[in-house]
Amino acid sequence: MLTQCVRLHKAYDARLESVELPGINEDEILVRIVTNTICMSDYKGLIQGEKHKRVPKSLSQKPVMMGHEICGTIIEVGQRWRSFYRPSMRFTVQPGLNPPGTCYATGYSFPFFGGYSEYAIVPAYLIEAGGLLVYEGEAFFEGSLAEPYSCVISTVHSLYHTRQFEYEHLMGPKAGGSVLVIGACGSMGLACLDYLAHGPYQIARIVACDINRKKLDRAASLLDDPRLLFTDSNRLDELLELNEAQGYDDVICMVAEPSIVELAQACLGGDGCLNFFAGPMERSFSARFNFYDVHYSSHHLIGTSGGGTADMIEAVDLISSRALNPFMLITHVGGLDCVTGSLKKLPALPGAKKLIYTHISLPLTSLEDLGSNPMLKEVDSIVRSNGMAWSAEAERALFRAFAQNEEA
Repeated sequence: MLTQCVRLHKAYDARLESVELPGINEDEILVRIVTNTICMSDYKGLIQGEKHKRVPKSLSQKPVMMGHEICGTIIEVGQRWRSFYRPSMRFTVQPGLNPPGTCYATGYSFPFFGGYSEYAIVPAYLIEAGGLLVYEGEAFFEGSLAEPYSCVISTVHSLYHTRQFEYEHLMGPKAGGSVLVIGACGSMGLACLDYLAHGPYQIARIVACDINRKKLDRAASLLDDPRLLFTDSNRLDELLELNEAQGYDDVICMVAEPSIVELAQACLGGDGCLNFFAGPMERSFSARFNFYDVHYSSHHLIGTSGGGTADMIEAVDLISSRALNPFMLITHVGGLDCVTGSLKKLPALPGAKKLIYTHISLPLTSLEDLGSNPMLKEVDSIVRSNGMAWSAEAERALFRAFAQNEEA
């Protein structure tokens, strides 16, 4: 089978090209990918190439398919898996599972499996490890967003607290406590706010800090919860004032900037936990940490990257049950032909998540600009009637515009 896909050949060299897929083995599964959302981690893979820890050193000889926030349908099932999967099932993927003895992962390491592709072959190791998840949600784009949600679910689960002279970590944000999210209105910040507000934890106050006023206003309009406070201040005294002049029980930092990391720690209260979520690209990245407060105020520091299979399953369940609101992450849509250009300039692009439909040709388009494309008048009308938010209805209208026969 011939498929169009985006492959990484070396640093700064991602190409849209045709690739011949081999026939599947009995322990593999052929899938049709429908959506993949762009992740900043894709950009890191692009600019680092073989220096990225998940990219094989043989990259220049064996290019890899990019993309890991995947949703689609199963086309053909190898004999080994026919009791578990069947054609037409919708699926999503837990991409962080590694083949034994490697740090390889979906979207960085494999010649025939990645999300920026029309069709792909799911490797046997991923299926064996439970990474191919059946998805029963309404819209494909929500299935793609289960992966980024799993990352922030892992982040929140990983927060921990202690009791003096009791040697057991109490996992999760402090019950009835306060959480500060710095860099809160990018796509991952929005997902984090959504999970903090609508997940299983009982949190009394959630403060969202971001320097972009437009993003803050959009987040405030989409997340209507009395526990949520929004601020564009990065002054310590003003951030503490929002928490009744007290330090926060938990702080999640989504900005890889030394001064912001130091601010994040300064915002902690006693027994406070700081999760440094932002993934720096420089191995030498560092920031000062006040060890007086570690000793006398029991400040804790952790960092998380990605999510586990249990986090992914939780994300799928919460999205499918409508507990979470993944629609608010999407600010742009596009086709497979816009991926390489979008990746190269991703840090400079405005908005939050960029949603790719892999079987259409469409420039990356903000939701506000959909009406400028005559093909998308119906899509634009639906988005505007829905408060400038993407939706399952908008997705179905997009399929109709491009004459795709996707099951509703």
